[in-house]
Amino acid sequence: MQKLKMQSADITAQNIEKIAALFPNCVTEREHNGKLEQAIDFDLLKQELSRSRCIVKGSQERYQLNWVGKADATVLANTPINKTLRPCREESVNFDSTENLFIEGDNLDALKLLQETYLGKVKMIYIDPPYNTGKDFVYKDKFAISEQEYAKKSGQIDEEGNRLVVNSESNGRFHSDWLSMMYSRLKLARNLLTDDGVIFISIDDNEQANLKRICDEVFGEQNFVDNYVWESTFRPDNSSPLKRSNAENILFYAKAKQNLHRLYGTIEKSEGLPSLTKNSMKVSTLCFKAGVVKTFLPDGIYFAGDKGNGYMLHNDVEVKDGKIITDFMLSGKVIWGQDYLDKELENDTEIIIKSKTFVLYSKKRIQLLHLIRLFPKIE
Repeated sequence: MQKLKMQSADITAQNIEKIAALFPNCVTEREHNGKLEQAIDFDLLKQELSRSRCIVKGSQERYQLNWVGKADATVLANTPINKTLRPCREESVNFDSTENLFIEGDNLDALKLLQETYLGKVKMIYIDPPYNTGKDFVYKDKFAISEQEYAKKSGQIDEEGNRLVVNSESNGRFHSDWLSMMYSRLKLARNLLTDDGVIFISIDDNEQANLKRICDEVFGEQNFVDNYVWESTFRPDNSSPLKRSNAENILFYAKAKQNLHRLYGTIEKSEGLPSLTKNSMKVSTLCFKAGVVKTFLPDGIYFAGDKGNGYMLHNDVEVKDGKIITDFMLSGKVIWGQDYLDKELENDTEIIIKSKTFVLYSKKRIQLLHLIRLFPKIE
């Protein structure tokens, strides 16, 4: 049986090899824990890049994104781990012939363990990270620090605890935690991409701006392809008096955009329809005339009773040619009352039942309104 390798790739050692290929004179040796290991002579490396415009020194102003914990995130991404992937044959299907791989575990560890086997071999990556809404930060990378420690590291207090800046209500450490979590994972993800590989990342407005900036740094601003806006809901939350958010962002970056030629694929019509169900509503009963409700159900008789999902059908109904051809009553936690339903039906709104659960959906007719006399007629 082949012995499993119990350590992930050493990213720092790989980076030293890349520098050695360009500047072999800048690679030296040092003693570490009683052993000699390769190291970089930064003084020599600076000399190799000695033109004044090539080096930004000390506190010289520069364009960059920085936060408390960024250096630690870089070190964490480059630090190897003494772990390995354990195959689970008993839980697998067609283990020896499948071309699919499902990894269960900490995603940072998994990304490190993939560095050697899949380095430069992944065509496309999709990430759906926590959106940092204040409720969903779930990764424990030791980035989370106390407010006192954050204030000290960011220069807001001195060594004796004296505050140096105004104590703002908005605390940057929450963004710092999230940025550190994303930064280490994105650096590792980039290593896996092929030269024409791409990455898509879902995000909402809480961190879209910050995610764009760290992606510009990790992948290169020149490799930004697009920011797709995804209509994520047909029925926006109306709890806020100021906004109705119904969309999220998908950032799209390439490993090297010059290697992309054309994106293609099939576009299928979405069957997504807004449901009339809302669990916070009280149960009410709606009456429907024969032929009003469309359905995806096969032709046949469907009997009265509890249909699950909180819906109760009060009458046996018959389905024929995609419509319910009998009068019926249906109870559930619906957002419309009878008067509003009747009004919508008069405006050609379609009511649709997709399955045997009898959940109600609506599809409003789209009307194109033509503006007339917007400009005076020119004779």
